[in-house]
Amino acid sequence: MVWGMFSWHALGPLIPVEGTLNSCAYLSIVADQVHPYMATVYPENDGAFQQDNATCHVSKIVRAWFEEHDEEFQLLPWPPNSPDLNPWENL
Repeated sequence: MVWGMFSWHALGPLIPVEGTLNSCAYLSIVADQVHPYMATVYPENDGAFQQDNATCHVSKIVRAWFEEHDEEFQLLPWPPNSPDLNPWENL
């Protein structure tokens, strides 16, 4: 599997993921890849990040990390049962 992100401004990192993406592996991606990308692309901390409601995305440790970094970028809510909102699926 490959994890990736993009924004209006640029393509973000593509991260190969072996096996199942659990909350610890996802947190590593967020902290090591998403955080520096957002800081570079949105240096004034005005970026927004959106993720679906996958179990690893809404785990306690991931939510806590986003709460600790809420001044750096906004985490947008994802409505339940809304698969059509995922632009990544259409690439």
